[in-house]
Amino acid sequence: MGGAKAAILSGAAECTPKKRKRLLTEFGRRLRPFRDRYSPGKDMGIDDSDLRRIMNAAGMKAFDSETDSGFYTAWSLLIAAEEVLRSQNRGLAECRAAVEGFGSVGSRAAFLLYQRGATVVSVSTAEGALYTPKGLNIPLLLRLQAAHGKNFFRRYSEADRIRKEDLLRAPVDLLVPCAGSWSIDRANAGVIRAGAIVAGANNPVSREGKKHLAAQGIFCFPDFVSNCGGVLGSMLERAYVSRPRILRFMENLLRPQIQGVIRASGGDSLTAEYSARQMAYANRRRLEGRKRSLLSLGFSPALRLYKRGVIPEPAVRAFAGMYVRHLLQ
Repeated sequence: MGGAKAAILSGAAECTPKKRKRLLTEFGRRLRPFRDRYSPGKDMGIDDSDLRRIMNAAGMKAFDSETDSGFYTAWSLLIAAEEVLRSQNRGLAECRAAVEGFGSVGSRAAFLLYQRGATVVSVSTAEGALYTPKGLNIPLLLRLQAAHGKNFFRRYSEADRIRKEDLLRAPVDLLVPCAGSWSIDRANAGVIRAGAIVAGANNPVSREGKKHLAAQGIFCFPDFVSNCGGVLGSMLERAYVSRPRILRFMENLLRPQIQGVIRASGGDSLTAEYSARQMAYANRRRLEGRKRSLLSLGFSPALRLYKRGVIPEPAVRAFAGMYVRHLLQ
């Protein structure tokens, strides 16, 4: 899929619904010249209705997602967490975890970890955090969140309320950053007591923070590997692949790759990131060569028509399956 980021700087505190709609529509119009090369997706602050407005204005087909991309991000994160813990001779059933950011990705990651037997002792939001050594009731937290919004944690009485910054101090086996970028840096890396870090957020650890964590012997798995499921799962869902098939595909594709990164790292975070980048560059070169050969066979016009929503669903299903199989074989 490649990768790019775009942002709308709106001054969110004073952005009225009317202004928000106008900005999203204008952003979509500006994308028109790039619609055959750039595919917008959901990220922080963007929901399905926002994305639909952008894509309609860009002249692109708006795909309704059955599954939030945060779930697929959490799924790849779960696979990475299992493999990192296994390399440290631990399993999720014996794992104590803390999840920074109980949003689209963090809440789903906490639930998946809870389902697999992990004890999630702390979660945080922009408003504060909860901590209890006996473990949080994640299903109850999700119900409270659905009912009360961002202040849900004030309704939970079975844990201590702490500052969101203090979640990083929790004595855990696994720290899962799912908030904004660079929440861990040189200033606070020294307070972390986790055995390993597996992220759902993009760039949650600064460059200097990574060096400090490595010096402390804390294994920080590369975030661009652990959180890649959001893009991968969403892309496959747009091609009308069923959710069970997507999860099996991700499992079969990602777990061996993640195991390879861990083996190559020798237990060192900086080596893990270097190894993962080299693998990614090699994969990219291989896939670009394969993509060029596919496009030369007539896939390029089909891709353009697909992005504009011209191709009917049954044809997309057949085309997408064939395209993905050829890319990855």
